[in-house]
Amino acid sequence: RWGFQYSPYAYFNEHCIFLDQKHIPMIINQQTLINLVDIEKQLPEYFVGSNADLPIVGGSMLAHEHYQGGRHIFPMMKAKIKKEIYFEKYPEVKAGIVDWPMSDLRLISKNSLDLIDLGSKIINFWDHYSDPARQIKAFEGNSKHHTVTPIMHREGDRFILDLVLRDNNQDNRIADSHLDWARKLKSDSQITKENIDSVLQQALVEIFDQVLECAGVFKNNEDGEIGWQKFTDALISEVDR
Repeated sequence: RWGFQYSPYAYFNEHCIFLDQKHIPMIINQQTLINLVDIEKQLPEYFVGSNADLPIVGGSMLAHEHYQGGRHIFPMMKAKIKKEIYFEKYPEVKAGIVDWPMSDLRLISKNSLDLIDLGSKIINFWDHYSDPARQIKAFEGNSKHHTVTPIMHREGDRFILDLVLRDNNQDNRIADSHLDWARKLKSDSQITKENIDSVLQQALVEIFDQVLECAGVFKNNEDGEIGWQKFTDALISEVDR
């Protein structure tokens, strides 16, 4: 059983939260996709999604299973598929890589069972996928580093599932670059107590695209495209075998 409430933060129109009655940690698996489809069948005018279930890339309440939704269209939902992927065992599911800074695989189908089944296989495959040449590592000992952020919405009778690939490995060089950015901002700007918020907001707007690209496991460059191809080739081989 699940509870439903509207969020007190209201980040977007009719921002709502779906809460599991049981106090269990967040987890992304096949049941997640089943739940998202069930919600979409009841509230087709809403999107619904789950934060990732790992620290750093995950949500603020990892200790309790919950989803978020609302009557809102995010820019990522409007982004087009830049490269289609075909799975022979799932002819009723259109799949592809979304033209978006973060690494997003989109599945589209009227057949919700096939959508759930294929989506689950993609999640399981990504959970164990590594590419050392691109610093993509699924596990460090027993510590898991991979998950997805699943977001679902409807267009008529079609279910649209975005699976954003997430990797919570950390690189101290990135942290060092953030410090360099902060120092440069301080030296280049006349910062006072009165204008610090507006200065920071404008600076963040200017680098937002870069922030999104850094969050993508496959970057929007030539090496990233090679990484995407290697991953999708292996994924298709696994799913269609």
